Amino acid sequence: EEAETKGMPLPPAYEPPYLAHLKRIFAADLAKPASDDARVDPAPNNEPSFASIKLHFQAPVETAAAQKQLTDAKLPSVTVKPLGDANATQSKDVLVEWRTAPTTRDDQLFEIARSAFGSFKGIDGNPVRLSNPFPEAEEIQGRMVGELRNNAIGALILAWALIILYLRVRFHEYKWGIAAVVSLLHDVLVALAMVVIFNHLGIVNAELDLNMIACFLTIIGYSVNDTIIIFDRIRENAIEERKYGGKLGLRELINLSINQTLSRTFLTSGVTMFTVLAQFLVNWGHGTPLESFSFGMMIGIITGTYSSMFIAAPIVLWMQNRYGGNLAGTASTPEEAGVKVEVAGGAS
Repeated sequence: EEAETKGMPLPPAYEPPYLAHLKRIFAADLAKPASDDARVDPAPNNEPSFASIKLHFQAPVETAAAQKQLTDAKLPSVTVKPLGDANATQSKDVLVEWRTAPTTRDDQLFEIARSAFGSFKGIDGNPVRLSNPFPEAEEIQGRMVGELRNNAIGALILAWALIILYLRVRFHEYKWGIAAVVSLLHDVLVALAMVVIFNHLGIVNAELDLNMIACFLTIIGYSVNDTIIIFDRIRENAIEERKYGGKLGLRELINLSINQTLSRTFLTSGVTMFTVLAQFLVNWGHGTPLESFSFGMMIGIITGTYSSMFIAAPIVLWMQNRYGGNLAGTASTPEEAGVKVEVAGGAS
């Protein structure tokens, strides 16, 4: 940085000796990567930054036609220059430069340029294809992505099934487990939607990878813990009501239990949120796995806090009123539950 500030030439980046040796031997046979030298340089006076990236195609392209394609794709002040021979009209290696938002990161330039080319065709009349040194590796990667997706879905379904079984044993009713899983499904879907939206907007770097799958499973564990605490308090209050001949219906018991556990819920969620927020701020913009994990966890903490109160508990009430059953001493039939709620006033 000091050399760049003083206008001195920058020292070359370190390259292991064995790598330099291999490049010298196989110089004519090595395939170039799809892109390199992606960088965003800030402009003065808060103007759009300067973005540049080198792209390497498998077949030559017309530089003038490529520049027109990128201009039509709304890349501001875009230029396409051939690498090597500055006077060449066709080249497989080009330098693409344009003006971009100051918040654009270096790792986003390749996707922006590739999307802008779209269905652009090379001089052979076929859609352009970027250089691909490892085509077989990409094929293997596609199979691995499919296996990862199937394993992730299987892990989520298995976690939900075990939660239903555990709550069935603990509360002697399937209603509690079904209500908890519905709220957990809501938590995961909201977190997934937020990750996709914010990643698409470029606000965070949160890809759907193993770290995000671990984040979803962590959200499930965090949210179900808070849900079980509320369910336990509902059951305890129901037993007390039955013991002393109380007249509170299930709706009132739920309201009472949520109010009794509200301070504990907000204190636990708040302390956890501070920790995860600090983790996110430290890693924001660096593209590290902790950035995606902490961002997903922040969404999961928010959704897990309100879903336990406003999704899981109301579903228990709805299923009890519709299907009846004995929930730890509460109403045993839908009609009895309805009478109790009506007598107590039914305020939720």
